[in-house]
Amino acid sequence: RRCACPQVQSEPEPEPEPELSEGVPPRTVLAWLQSVKLEACYASLAELGYDEDVDMIIDEEEEEVPAMVAAVEATEGIKRPTLNKFKRELKKLRGDE
Repeated sequence: RRCACPQVQSEPEPEPEPELSEGVPPRTVLAWLQSVKLEACYASLAELGYDEDVDMIIDEEEEEVPAMVAAVEATEGIKRPTLNKFKRELKKLRGDE
């Protein structure tokens, strides 16, 4: 006889992202920001048009990077340590280390 208590259903396995291997960043800008705990920066990047595929950020011209940093810096509530982390993670993402 089964227990009458509510069954805890295990969530279905998420679909693996195609060809995702170790060291490959998430495929969306929001997923990347969430993976490095910087989702607070998303709105400012989305305003600049970086709101879909993370390749938009990876492949962007070097001279656009200061605009991304400035947009995050201008975001209400973003403090200096968060900005510095964003700069570090952006460099890692773009392979500029």
